[in-house]
Amino acid sequence: MVNSTLWSNIRALSQTKKKGRKIGKLRFKGASRYRTLNYNQSGFKIDREHSAITFSKIGTIPFTMHRPYVGTVKGVQITRSGDNWYVIIQAEQKISEPTREGRSVGIDVGLNAFAADSDGGVIENPRFFEQSRNTIKKLQQSVARKKRF
Repeated sequence: MVNSTLWSNIRALSQTKKKGRKIGKLRFKGASRYRTLNYNQSGFKIDREHSAITFSKIGTIPFTMHRPYVGTVKGVQITRSGDNWYVIIQAEQKISEPTREGRSVGIDVGLNAFAADSDGGVIENPRFFEQSRNTIKKLQQSVARKKRF
């Protein structure tokens, strides 16, 4: 996958150069500078029961699944952020067509009323600033009286 990404980037650079833009020289990117590794449709096996993923050429790694996925897995991406490693599972699932139930209602968002719908219902504006004006005034006065350092 890294090889295909590299050649894709080289193709894009040559297209950009043909359009007349100035392109610099390619630099070597060491292994420590890579933050992502892709497995595209093969080279991995996910074991949900034992909370482990087996990668080809890496081995079996335990993991914690934060969100369960639904559908067929199309790819896996291993990402490093800071000192932690994360696994992103790309799954394809079927999306059903939305069903329309009931009738439509128009909503108008305004200044005097927060929202008004076409049935005549009005949601009043919460006016958060007016409710907290005195608190803000006191805090600003205390900040103005303080001396720096």
